[in-house]
Amino acid sequence: RWRKRREALDDAPSEFRAFTHFRAMKTTTARAPAFFGEACLWQPWEQWVDGTPPAYKYSAQCDTKVELVHIRRQVVRKVVEMFSPWEQERWLVFQDSVLDGIAESMAKRRPTDASPRPP
Repeated sequence: RWRKRREALDDAPSEFRAFTHFRAMKTTTARAPAFFGEACLWQPWEQWVDGTPPAYKYSAQCDTKVELVHIRRQVVRKVVEMFSPWEQERWLVFQDSVLDGIAESMAKRRPTDASPRPP
C-alpha cells in the first residue's frame, strides 16, 4: 500500500508534493496557556472593518487534553462597538500596552534592533 501511495504522490502536482516533507518541518511544544492567531487583534483598529486578519504559516496539534475557545475578530469588534465610545478607548489603550510589551520583549532578545514596535 505504501508503494502505491508513494507512486500516486509522485504523479501529483508539485504544490501537493511540497507538503510531504514533514521531516523538514520544525516542531516545538507549547505549555498552557497558549494563544494562536491573537496577533490579528493588534492590527490598527481601522483595518478591522475591511482588512482580513493576517494568515500565519503555522498549525497546532494537541498531544494531550485541550480546551479551545474560538472568538472571531468581528465579534470582538462588535462587543467593543456596543460599549463605545468608552470601551473603544479602553481597547486602544490595552492594544498599545500589548504592542509596547511585545516591543520591549523583542528589544531584550535583540538589543541591536532599534525599532520601537513590531510591524
